[in-house]
Order: sequence, then structure tokens, then C-alpha cells
Amino acid sequence: MRFFSTRNPQHHTSLTVALGEGLAPDGGLYIPEQLPKITNTSGEPAQLHQEAYRFLAPFFQDDALLDHLASICEESFTFPLPLRPVADNNRILELFHGPTAAFKDFGARFLSACFAHIALQPSALGPPSPRTILVATSGDTGGAVASAFAHRPDHQVWILFPEGGVSPLQEAQLTSWGSQVFAFAVDGSFDDCQRIAKEAFLRSDLRNDFQLTSANSINIGRLLPQASYLWAAAQQHWSAYKKPMKVIVPTGNLGHGLAALWAQSTGAPIEDIVFALNANRSVLDYLVDGSVTARPTIRTLANAMDVSLPSNLERLKAMKPPVEHIRAFSFNDVEISDGLRRSEKQWGTVVCPHTACAFLAREALGTDGWTILATAHPAKFRSIVEPLVDQPIPTPTSLAEILERSQRKIVIEPTLDSLINGIQRARSSTRS
Repeated sequence: MRFFSTRNPQHHTSLTVALGEGLAPDGGLYIPEQLPKITNTSGEPAQLHQEAYRFLAPFFQDDALLDHLASICEESFTFPLPLRPVADNNRILELFHGPTAAFKDFGARFLSACFAHIALQPSALGPPSPRTILVATSGDTGGAVASAFAHRPDHQVWILFPEGGVSPLQEAQLTSWGSQVFAFAVDGSFDDCQRIAKEAFLRSDLRNDFQLTSANSINIGRLLPQASYLWAAAQQHWSAYKKPMKVIVPTGNLGHGLAALWAQSTGAPIEDIVFALNANRSVLDYLVDGSVTARPTIRTLANAMDVSLPSNLERLKAMKPPVEHIRAFSFNDVEISDGLRRSEKQWGTVVCPHTACAFLAREALGTDGWTILATAHPAKFRSIVEPLVDQPIPTPTSLAEILERSQRKIVIEPTLDSLINGIQRARSSTRS
């Protein structure tokens, strides 16, 4: 299978190259030439890594990584994917059982395993130079990427996050990984972080000197594993309930939402998809009238979705899926706070602010039988959640260990030049 740039159908490449580049040289995002049709399972679903392999294999067809895909899946998907019933015939798909307690662990670990196998491939040019992973994060992505790559000796990670725009625990996850991970607190919004990252990828000198690539959802290696676990969850749902899954997806940069659409389009038994948004409502506007309007980013309680102009809208427009049947709902902080309280009272479940948006969308739909995606453990947002639900939230062991580490970050202005200066300062301090 070939992968094309959203900005130039004439530019196409293999999946291995698309993974390594992250962003196409023309600034576009890679998309598959087509979404394959994959036969649904019959009988009991397989283990997660096996279902993921079956979903992903057509995308890796004729690629050098295909022979390693089974081991990549087995290495990446080592934590559970519970589909838990709650009140009123609804369900919660818990995506927070990975090492950093957020759904981003699936994609980050998968991408890390892919890069490890790419580095082992023979090359006439000799051994590859160390690869640099540049990631912009509004909360959870950076921590998941740092965790996945921190112990890869042939990789380093640069994390851009908005200063003051993540929770204290999220910041600890971004800044406590040792000498291979550099955390840069940008005096601006997530959109500033994302813009700086894209500018860096368009600089050929930076791409070549640092073997620069992305671990954001602009990298197709993030979207494919997310689509694979939604495929697996839909098989699990069909086996348990003998009906297709109706899913509500909290989404900010639209990676999770697009992954759900891809899983559905390949044949997963997913009947309906609803996007749950915070006050940053560009996706809703696009679905309503096709407009994409740049607005200032609104900081919200659901900070990982604080994205005013989602990158993956470019993929959505380029692939032209039928969007008439997709619904979306947007909620402000007052509504999110109320949703956090009511989800605990009605479902006996404490959720994170992003998952609360999905709960609110379920209420707005006025029907039951939905599966909402729980994207992060509520302990990551303790200062927000505990006062609203009036109970303590236990901290998962993996998060508690992170809080005990020393932290380091470099504050920079929202410019590429400031990032380059920050990198030089970080490398100098590491050497000293």
C-alpha cells in the first residue's frame, strides 16, 4: 500500500518512510491510498494484539515492516482494553490502563516499536544516526511519547507544551524523564506549539541534522494503532451484545475522531460516531457548514482538547468521507463541571474532564446504548475532579512513581528560533 500527501497526490511513499518523516516534505499529512475492507471476526474476539495485527496488516502490505508487525503489536499492546457496562445500557471503553494512564499510550508505544525495528533494518548507508522525536502536546501526548521513547538509546525526544496549560501531574509526566527527553514550556497555546513543530519539519537542515520526525497524530503511525483498538473494541462489543457499537469520541486535534472513522470505514461493526468537544468547536463548525475558521485557543478544564485548528481536519477533508451522519457536541467549562458531578452520581463512575464531555454528549443525544471512550485516568486531573465529586481519587502506581522524580523544563517564546536556542541550552546543560 502507498501513502500520499494530503497536499500533493503525486507525492507518495511507503509506510516506513511515512512513519519516519512524520510530516510530508510539502507540509501535508500522509493518508493511505485507500482504506481496505477487513472481514469481521466470527465467534469470540482474539486478544488485543492479535486483533490489532489483523486490522493493521493490510496497511503494512508490501512494506519492510510487515514481517515484524506481529511482534510490534505484541510488544505495544500489553495492557487491557476493558469495555465496562454502566447504567442505562451504556458502556465505557477504558483507554487509560497504559503506563501514563491515557489513550495516547497505545499510539506512542506502537510508534516507538516501529522505529526500533526501522533502526534495525540494514542500510547501504551504514547505521542510522539517532532519531529525534518532536512532539507538541496539550497534555497527554508528550507524557506517553516520553515514556515510550525514554529508554530507546537511539532516540531523543523534544516536547513542546503550553506553559500553565497542563495539569500538575501532566507536567510532571513531561519533565521527568532524564537526559534523552527535553521539555520546552512554550509561553503560548497548544496551537503555538503545533505551529512551531510544523515550522521545524519544514526546515530541511533541522530534519536532516537531527533525523527529525513527529509523534503527534500528524504522524500516521499514531492514527493506525488508535483505529486498531477501536476495531478490536467493536469486535468485543459485537461478541458481547450482538449489535454494532455506537461510540462517543472525545477529540481535540481530531486524531481520535478520525481513527474511529477509519475503523468504521474498514468494516468494524460501528453503527454511529459522535464527537465530543470542549469550547474549541472548529470541528463542529466544519461538520455543520464546511467552514474552518481560525480562532484563539480557549483554555478549558479538558485541556488535552484545547485545539482551535485541528491538524487532522486536513486529513478529513482530503479523504472526503461522508460526514453528513457524523454528529458533534461542544461543551463549556460550566457544563463539563456539571458532567463530572452527574457521571459520578448517575453511573457511579469518576471520569476525567475529557470523558465528561462524552458523558454530556450522551445526555444530549437522549438515547441509551452508547459506548463512551474514557481517554484518561481522573487522577491526572485531581485538582479539578476531586472538589466536584467530593471524594479522593487513588493515584495509579505508574503515576505515583513519576511524581517522585525530579523535573526540568526550559521556558521559551512561541517561535522556532526560541526553540532552537532552547535546544542548544538543553544540550549544553546535559553535557555539563
